[in-house]
Amino acid sequence: MPKPPLDLIRHALEEDGAEADITTLCTVPADHQAKASIIARQAGIIAGLAVATATSRELNPQVSVELLVADYTQTNH
Repeated sequence: MPKPPLDLIRHALEEDGAEADITTLCTVPADHQAKASIIARQAGIIAGLAVATATSRELNPQVSVELLVADYTQTNH
């Protein structure tokens, strides 16, 4: 997996205000754990897994990511 552009990811998260989202801060307990899936709903080519993983880990270094496919995988869904 290629090395993700961490400076760009940090800048985007800062610009987005990811750490200061008032709705999330008011409604989601700080110790809440969640599980998520990213699912292709149309045929295409998977891309950006390194950036998605790095972005998640930038927000929470303890995040666990399990990739079931590799970048550039063709989906037929």
